[in-house]
Amino acid sequence: MEERAAAGYTGAVGPRATSAALLALMAAAPAARAAAPKAPGSPSAAACACERSERCWKLVETVYPKIVEAELKEVDGAMPDRFFRGATTFALRRPDRRGHFLKVSCPRTSCVGKRDELQQRLIYTSLLSSLPLNAPKGTLYDPMTWRLTDAGRETISAARRCRTGLIAWLAGATLAAVGR
Repeated sequence: MEERAAAGYTGAVGPRATSAALLALMAAAPAARAAAPKAPGSPSAAACACERSERCWKLVETVYPKIVEAELKEVDGAMPDRFFRGATTFALRRPDRRGHFLKVSCPRTSCVGKRDELQQRLIYTSLLSSLPLNAPKGTLYDPMTWRLTDAGRETISAARRCRTGLIAWLAGATLAAVGR
């Protein structure tokens, strides 16, 4: 609870179980490839610079929930097969008791894990979109499927290293945006 409070989460949305489920989902970070230190102009360096700047971070705190809301509408209106082959996606009006806010329906194939993967993609792409990274479209994630690229995974990993409590903050901010 103290970690969430320190990360800026007010606790205004749902029971502890809801945010705990989302925290567990987000704790499974995208695997970052071991790489040489990045140049100062790289997205991962820019993410760390923003994470350290309170002025920049205030902007992210303002923009992130708005991007989540827009992406939820995009998920809800997406054509079948956009995110996964043989799957249709829906946004729930409110998070369920386990903290899930998306539904993935797969009438002909197995949907195991696809909801969690799509929720994680939505959260990470919303964060990447809210950070002032100046990266060309498609550099950090596929704009059609929201699948992170290597540069996107590296940028998320750098942001997690640079901002203590980022995952807790993302969970709280996402649930607050979904619960509106």
